Amino acid sequence: MTRLERMLIVGSGSIAARHVRLSRELFPGVSLARLRREFRPPAEPSLADAFNEVFDSWDEALNWNPDAAIVANAASAHYDALTRLVKARVPSLVEKPLAIATEGLDQLAREVTVGEVPVLVGYQLRYH
Repeated sequence: MTRLERMLIVGSGSIAARHVRLSRELFPGVSLARLRREFRPPAEPSLADAFNEVFDSWDEALNWNPDAAIVANAASAHYDALTRLVKARVPSLVEKPLAIATEGLDQLAREVTVGEVPVLVGYQLRYH
């Protein structure tokens, strides 16, 4: 297993903030980066200074060579983010739903299998 040194967080809301907090607790030495899709502050104020790096494009984020990624952005953007990460062979955790439509999921599943890219889908049960 590769040592976790760099983790990319895609998203800036309350779920992303929870992942950042847990990542800092579980992996204290990890360098966290955020993909900023729009030039605005994170939706969750606790994320304002939580990252070691902030990237403005997918190219920048993927050139950083993350060891893992967490997709916690808007549900409508999960599929696009995961597709980019799988093509770059970045092991990823994506919050549910994986996608808002079934179109393209067969191809994505093939890329995950052929590339042997670990992908997990997170599902938070209500009331913990």
